[in-house]
Amino acid sequence: MTRTPEQTRGYIADRTEARRLIQALTEAADRDPREVIDQLAAVRNCPHAVAAIGRVLAHGERKHGATGPSAGQSAQDHAEHAMAHAAVAFSRPGERDDETCELHAVHAAARWCLFVEVGR
Repeated sequence: MTRTPEQTRGYIADRTEARRLIQALTEAADRDPREVIDQLAAVRNCPHAVAAIGRVLAHGERKHGATGPSAGQSAQDHAEHAMAHAAVAFSRPGERDDETCELHAVHAAARWCLFVEVGR
């Protein structure tokens, strides 16, 4: 397969980021192997869902400039947003978010993840 220069740059950037994250995961495994085992169980059992949640969270990170829960947003805020997305997902299961093109169910799941993080 021949890649255009733009595709090659994107591939190299993605590969570099993947290697950086794998290194971070390796370091995390050295500190708390059980946590990493649990995280990877989620990926093993729901790879497409976890990837979609990751895309939504990465979009939020770019949009709000924060990794994880944004400062000033409470667990209640995340629960309200999750329920709003869940309501759309329930009534119109195939509908996608305008900004990310991901299902509203994915946005609800991402917000529930942030809810858990705030509550830790």
